[in-house]
Amino acid sequence: MIDRDAYGLVMVIRVGTIDKSQLVRQPDAHIFVKEKAPWVTIGEGQKQFEEFYPNREEVWSKESLERWLALKPEFLKRRAAAEEQKAAKQ
Repeated sequence: MIDRDAYGLVMVIRVGTIDKSQLVRQPDAHIFVKEKAPWVTIGEGQKQFEEFYPNREEVWSKESLERWLALKPEFLKRRAAAEEQKAAKQ
């Protein structure tokens, strides 16, 4: 399953929907672990949070943060446009 996120800039692919798990690199963190399937195992020492993590800078890898910083200006632009559209409809 693929979800669109960040106003169309990012796609979130739910790991449980991937057939070839060997193609997936280890995540920076596991989130919503209180709702994980019983067959999911999380390696020792991996970051995990019952819900969402509090701060991306403390959790994401350097590479992930670099990608986010590259996308952030466009993300902010699209978020502002979406908020303007929402306000115009009210």
